[in-house]
Parts: sequence; C-alpha cells; structure tokens
Amino acid sequence: MAPRSSIALDTRKTILLCLGLVFVMYFIAVNTLFTFPTKSPLLTQHKTQNHVNHDHDESSKFRNQMEHEEDKNNSAISVATPPSWGVPNPEPENFRVLTTGEKGPDYTFKGSVCHRILKNFIVQCGDYTEGTGRGGRSIYNDQSFDDEPNGLRLKHSKRYILQMANRGPNTNGSQFCFMLKASPHLNGKHVVFGEVVEGFEVVDKMEEAGVERDGIPLQHKVSFTDGGEILF
Repeated sequence: MAPRSSIALDTRKTILLCLGLVFVMYFIAVNTLFTFPTKSPLLTQHKTQNHVNHDHDESSKFRNQMEHEEDKNNSAISVATPPSWGVPNPEPENFRVLTTGEKGPDYTFKGSVCHRILKNFIVQCGDYTEGTGRGGRSIYNDQSFDDEPNGLRLKHSKRYILQMANRGPNTNGSQFCFMLKASPHLNGKHVVFGEVVEGFEVVDKMEEAGVERDGIPLQHKVSFTDGGEILF
C-alpha cells in the first residue's frame, strides 16, 4: 500500500480535532511586551491516573478551569496531533507526557524556556534539563528515539505546525519547534507531529520575543508554566 503522503495537515484539521488528543500548553513571558489580558487557566496537577475511568470528569474540570480562572500573564495554546494510522507514534506520546508531567518532576516541560526564537522561522522549546538547546531527554529511558515514518512524510507546509528538533536522523529527544512559516527544506528531515488549533495569537506573541538570526541574545523570556490534556 502506498504511503499516505498526500494527506495534508490543513485538510485533516476536522479529523484531528475529533480524533486527536488536544494538549493545552501555557506560556508566560516575564516582560510587559507579553502582558496581554486574556482569559487563561492556571492548573492544579492534572490527575492522569484517573483517565481510564474518569476521562469525562477530568476533561470537564479542565474546561471549567479554563473558563473561570484568569491571569493576564498566561495564555493558552491548544495543539492537535495526527492519527497514528495504526502504527506506534512515539513523538505525540512523548510530547503529551512531557506536557502533562505525569511521569514525574524529572520529565516535564514545566518551568522550561523557549531557548531559540528566530523571527519568521521557528520558536524552539523543550530543553527542560538545561534550557540552552544542548539538553532535554525523551520519556523512553532517557534515550533518543527514531523518526516516525509517517511524520517524516508530512510537510512543513505552513505556519503553526509543530515538528521535532533533532541532531540528525533518529535523534529525537524532547525539543520541538513551532514553525513560523512554510519550510520545505526541512521536509523529510524533521518529524511533523502536530499543529496549533487554538491560541495562534500566543505563537505570534512568542515570535515578537525573537531575534533576526542565531547569535543574538533573546531580550525576552518565554517559558512553559503548566499543561494538561483534553480527551475527545
């Protein structure tokens, strides 16, 4: 059977919203540039161990917190991940676990920074061990894991796509990027594993904290404060 490389993310958004897990990520920026008054959640620890029997209850609590708690320095991003097409899909699961922090305090994005922000290219995050781009680790015995073939077939076709950062083939850890433009030169080299479906303006604000090229220090800090998941 031929690979489903012709299925573009932008034509599957409805499917993603219905079938995918939605991961809600929270970013706080410690500068007045990023003090925007929007309704935003401040979550207590998400009890993922209750998902098997209480998925609906947990999702309801999560939504209630999103609706009723406010903090002008926090804003939410929702990310949908593609279906696995019946094969193991390690990148979204790695991202999900590190977002919720369910594996424990040594495996969580909470408190980590987006260390590399290049305007009109990427916002790179996920180095939760060092915060420099040299660290991070996966949930899979701390080891790098292989590229998922279907994710390599997906295209860097537009802004707001998420892809794995790497040091070459099959070196995925925990670092990931929000794409800020279509980047076809990355096709087949980095696994695409999701896209932003809500909170586009937050990505736009994150880009404002960026610089024009590598080597210029970031003047504003963008960090991950908490995260959870909503099951559909």
